[in-house]
Order: sequence, then C-alpha cells, then structure tokens
Amino acid sequence: MAFVNDEWKKRAQAPRIFSRASRLANTSPRDVVIYNARPRQEAADLNLDESGFVLLDDPVEIDDANDKSYVRSSYFPHMRRLMKSLTGAHDVLDVGFYQVRSSQPQHFFNGYSLYMHCDFDLRDWQGFARSVVKQHDKDYSMQKWDFACYNLWRPLEDIVQKNPLVLIDASTLAGEELIAYLPVADGQSPRVSLPVHGEGQRLYYVPDMRPDEVLIFKQLESRPGRAVVCPHASFVDPNSPPDAPERTSIDIRFLCVFPKPHYDRPASLLEH
Repeated sequence: MAFVNDEWKKRAQAPRIFSRASRLANTSPRDVVIYNARPRQEAADLNLDESGFVLLDDPVEIDDANDKSYVRSSYFPHMRRLMKSLTGAHDVLDVGFYQVRSSQPQHFFNGYSLYMHCDFDLRDWQGFARSVVKQHDKDYSMQKWDFACYNLWRPLEDIVQKNPLVLIDASTLAGEELIAYLPVADGQSPRVSLPVHGEGQRLYYVPDMRPDEVLIFKQLESRPGRAVVCPHASFVDPNSPPDAPERTSIDIRFLCVFPKPHYDRPASLLEH
C-alpha cells in the first residue's frame, strides 16, 4: 500500500501530489495486512463514532450514474434520507460533489487513488462547513452547531473483485500521523490531509462488495471524542480473478449538522 514518504512528516512544507509522476516521487509502498471488514460488520463491531465506517445493505437503482441532473435529483435524496436516519442529524447537506470512478479516468483525480489519503484539510473543517452551509443558504453557526462529513461509496454494475477500496480504521490512527499535502502543481491551496504509515494502523476492505451495498466512512468531525477521519485508497488485490471486471464506483459526500449539547435541541428533533 502506498503511503506518503516519512520524510515529509519532519518538513515545514507540504508535498505536492497532483499526477502519477508526483505520486511516485512522494509516496512509497509499505507492506500491510488488509483485513476483511465483513466479520466485524456482522458482529456489529463497526460504527461511525469509533471505527469511523459502516457497511449497509441499501438496494437502489442508479439508471445513469454519468447523468449529473439525474443523480442529484434521484440518488442524492435517497442517500440523504439514509444519512438522516443513520446519524440522527438535524440536517443533512450535500456538498455539491459526486464522482464516478473507473479504469479509464478523464484525469488524475477521478481514477482509482493508489495512495492512502483523506479528502479534506482536517485543520480547516470550519471553513469547509461554512462553505457548504452558505451554499445551501442555511443559518448554522459554529457556536451552536457541530458538523460531520461522510463519504458514501458504492460499486456500480458489478461486484468489486478488482481494485477494491481500502480504509484505515479511524480508532487506530494517531493524530500526529496526519500531515497536509497539496493536490496542485503551484500555489498553496487547496490543502488536503494524508497519513504517514503507522505500525498501529489497521486496514480494512469489503471483499466482493455488491452494488446493493454502501460503505459509509468519516471525512471530518467537529464533535469531541469521536472518530475524525478514515484515510482510504484502492489497492491491487492479489486474490482477484484474472478475468475480474474493471471496477466502476460512485461516491458522494454529505455534511451532517448536529446541535451542540449545551444548546436546546430543536423541536423537530424532540418530535421524533
């Protein structure tokens, strides 16, 4: 599994990873054990507040994942309802993003990621939350509300046997193992986070994941004492059949809004 080189942990500047060449220059393969997540899910040993990820059965039809208007008008509302029910959030806001990933990407960032990374700058969760709240014309202040961002990832068309998703259990990730990087050739923004390799990290994947399943994992979290992020990537599974179909997947992201404990819960929550 490719991780950012350890040397970057000690440097003041951030590495730049924006192309295949820059990825190869700034990351190195590490030998890791990747565990099967299904037994933990079956034992109810996964949750969003500790491990930072869960696997759910969720049959849903996606007629054309490349039709943006269709995905946003049909798939987004379904997944929003799922996240509201799963998290108990007061509100669930889409971040205006979704990505279909395949073996024939249009550019570096919509292919399979082959290095362990996060999707946001963990030090600027407030800026991210404000931008999403503003986009939806909502009035959620940082003083009264908490925020958590999640990625909702599922296969399209076929069972995943090739290039499956792998992630780090958030409870096994130390804060000092996360550093910033720049996904651009020039300039100082945007900044994103990624982990250096740590011996205590435990990595998981879902073998033979189906299109009627969805993997939900944490991206950001403002509430104390909870999982913050699950770094993730794809990997070359040595057990994949040689004739396995190429993986196609869709991931979308939602920002969940929660009232801070020292404020009265909104009446709409009490009514549930």
